[in-house]
Amino acid sequence: MEVPGEESDAQGMEPLRVVEELRRVLPKDILFSLDTGDHNHYFGAFFPIYSPRRLLYPGGWTPMGFGPTSIIGGKLARPDLPAVCVTGDGGFLMVCQEVITAVEWGLPVIWVVFNNQTLGAIRGGQLASYGGRVIGTEFSENADYAALARSLRAEGLTVSRYAEIEDAIGHALACGRPCVVDMRIARDPAPPPIAGMWFEPERDEIPPRPRS
Repeated sequence: MEVPGEESDAQGMEPLRVVEELRRVLPKDILFSLDTGDHNHYFGAFFPIYSPRRLLYPGGWTPMGFGPTSIIGGKLARPDLPAVCVTGDGGFLMVCQEVITAVEWGLPVIWVVFNNQTLGAIRGGQLASYGGRVIGTEFSENADYAALARSLRAEGLTVSRYAEIEDAIGHALACGRPCVVDMRIARDPAPPPIAGMWFEPERDEIPPRPRS
């Protein structure tokens, strides 16, 4: 799949390009937690994990908020490894107060928030099933997760261009404190490779094409 280029980031960055950049700039040996959400498709296909017992993964599409919290426990268990979580804005909002838990415990955890102002997986299903209509899955206001992190006495960074990713991740790794990186992601990006599809028993049908 072609990875979108620099020209895409004016309306938000393309997830595939962000995944590529993150894998390039992060250390090879990290503790990595992946939350539930659309970003899961991109990382599952294009973010290799090079060692055993390094991936914290919920194994399904239900437990939003698993990633941001599990990485705290992971860092307690493996303080020697850089600890990075990738989550969506919806999942992060469910448990964002746990940033201050990491602050209290002095745990230098990094949360990368894919901020596309949507509950993307559910919105995609609504668009596919209900003639382009959505309800309750688009955020009219864009929260500032970097400012939220700073209010909880953590580091907070905002990234809106691909060229900023390396410096932001470098700072997050080096600062020695909990850090939230607010990644401004396109609301309607190039679709990810789909590994499965939704099935809704009450509708008694399988959709004619995968939804995401």
